[in-house]
Amino acid sequence: MVGTVTLVGLPNGKAYLGMLCVDPDVQAAGLGRALLAQCDAVAQADLGATAIEMTVIDRRPELIAWYERRGYVRTGETRPFPGAASVDFAMVVLEHALS
Repeated sequence: MVGTVTLVGLPNGKAYLGMLCVDPDVQAAGLGRALLAQCDAVAQADLGATAIEMTVIDRRPELIAWYERRGYVRTGETRPFPGAASVDFAMVVLEHALS
C-alpha cells in the first residue's frame, strides 16, 4: 500500500476527508492529488455531497498550504485536537466546494 484516505458522508450535505497519507518514497508522484480527485468524485456521486470538509493541525502550515493549492479554503473555524483537552494547538477546518 502506498496511499490511503478516509471519506465519510456528513448529514449536512458535506463529506469529511481525513487521514490522507502517502508513502514518503512516492510523495512527489501525484498520488495525493489523485486521491483528492477520487474523493471529489466519490463524495459527489456516492454521498451526494456539495463540499468536502477536513481538519489539519495548525502546526503544519506547509500541509495547510498544500491543501489550499488544491482548492481547499480555511473556514475560520478551529476545533480542539481530538483526545487532548489541554494542548496549545488546534485543528484548522478547511473546505473544498464541489462543482
